Amino acid sequence: MTFERGIKRNVASEDRMNALELLRNQHREIEGLFDKMREESDARTKKQLLTQLASMLMGHTAIEEKLFYPSSQKLLTGDEQGQEKVLQFYEEHALVKTALESLIRTPANDKRWMARCKVLEELFHTHVQEEEQDLFARIEDEMSAEDLDRLGIQLERRWEAETSKTPTKRAGRRAPAKRAPARAATK
Repeated sequence: MTFERGIKRNVASEDRMNALELLRNQHREIEGLFDKMREESDARTKKQLLTQLASMLMGHTAIEEKLFYPSSQKLLTGDEQGQEKVLQFYEEHALVKTALESLIRTPANDKRWMARCKVLEELFHTHVQEEEQDLFARIEDEMSAEDLDRLGIQLERRWEAETSKTPTKRAGRRAPAKRAPARAATK
């Protein structure tokens, strides 16, 4: 089963997976793309793999930030340590996105490309380890199997919407600069 862009799963089918399985599978697939990028020497192929990685990373972080983390925070109400950990994960996502933007702007034949790729991979790997060992374990203990399945369906639907967007535009997107307020005309 794959989560690659363009592959649609029937969320009403028997093969649906719970939210944690879906996120773990996405983690493994993203890790596999990092492996391919590290092994690749052709600049054009590297850029193609980076486009795929960017789509997956941006889609993955979006579904976690918009659905999984808010659900986790709600479930961990009263657990100050758990709440703090979720906030840390939002911040780690911001670092991953910044590193991804830097890598996207770097030509694949630039000497810094591989260094930036390795930094991004390390950020992602550290984040995934903490997330799976700490947060996933807590959520598994607190959320029923039915609720995990329902959340999995929501995550899959959002995933499809997020990965249909252009990855490089989404990764490089910045908030527009604020304009100064218009001055009142004086007579």
